[in-house]
This record gives sequence, structure tokens and C-alpha cells, in this order.
Amino acid sequence: MSRAAWCISLVLAAALAGCSKPNKTVEVKTPDGAVTVTGDGGMVEVTGKDGSISRSSSVDGKTVFEGTDASGKAVKAEGGKNVDMSGLGVPQYPGATLKDEGSQLKVETSTGATHGVTLITPDPPQKVVDWYKGQLTDATSMNMPEGAMVMGKSKGGQQVTVTASSEAGKTTIGIVTLKGQ
Repeated sequence: MSRAAWCISLVLAAALAGCSKPNKTVEVKTPDGAVTVTGDGGMVEVTGKDGSISRSSSVDGKTVFEGTDASGKAVKAEGGKNVDMSGLGVPQYPGATLKDEGSQLKVETSTGATHGVTLITPDPPQKVVDWYKGQLTDATSMNMPEGAMVMGKSKGGQQVTVTASSEAGKTTIGIVTLKGQ
């Protein structure tokens, strides 16, 4: 079955589940795998010869993707709000708040983990970057037309990139950390 047909099956299953009664399960099977949607679309599972992936959403605003590749290696991604960011590796900028409900991301694989968060602060970009330079080792920074960026390592050895840019009178802070490969 072609990748396009596989995607159409997934969309069809999601659409059918959206029209169904709560707690009803809809499954679409093909020669290459299956798509299962449970309830109101809160759980979607796709299985095939190249691995599997499931997506679930919770009432607290978090979406979780879990799966395996063709060799059986696990991958997990969480996004939204209320994501455990303890593995971020650097502290949150003082006084900064989450930009919005979808401002957190965590991806874990067999070779490492990536964390990302987007914050807002009234402080200027250069002040934010200077603060993060003090939190990192081997820090290198650069200025950009609308902000600044710093890269380095956390105290735990993670690769860290922090961007700070002006947006509507506030500074948006993007933090991405990488641990492992």
C-alpha cells in the first residue's frame, strides 16, 4: 500500500471516530498495518511493518506520542502544557512565564533526549542572553537584528541553545537542550 493510501486510512479513521459515540473504537486494517481510533479521537494508534506510533491527549492539555521504529527502538514525545521539563538542564529565566499552552516539548529516544520550551519576559533580549551565558560553559553568543542567541553546555553536559527575540514589546525566549547523540 502506498504512503498516500496509508495517510488516507489514518484520516478516515480519525474522521470516523469523530462522528462516533464516546468509547467506541474504529479500526481500519490494510495489508501493511492498522489504524485504531478510540473514543472521541483521544487515542490514535498506527501499526505497520516499519513500527508503531500512538497519540493520546489528556484533559490537562498534554499530547503524548509513543512508538517504536522497525528495529524496535522506542521513541516518546510529549507536547503542550504540564510536560515534565526537569530534564531541560538549565533554569527558567527569572520572572519568565510560558508563552502559551503549547510551549513545552520533550522527545526521548534510545540515543538521547531533546527538551524545548518557549517563554516570555519583559526584559530585553540581550539581558536574557547575558543571564544564560552565566548558566552555561563554553558559551558562544551572537547578536541578530531582532535579538540574540547563546549556545553552550549545561552543568550536566547537555548542548543548550537559547534564542531571545523582541516581539510585540516583549522578549520571546526559546530554549532547546540536547542530551545524548
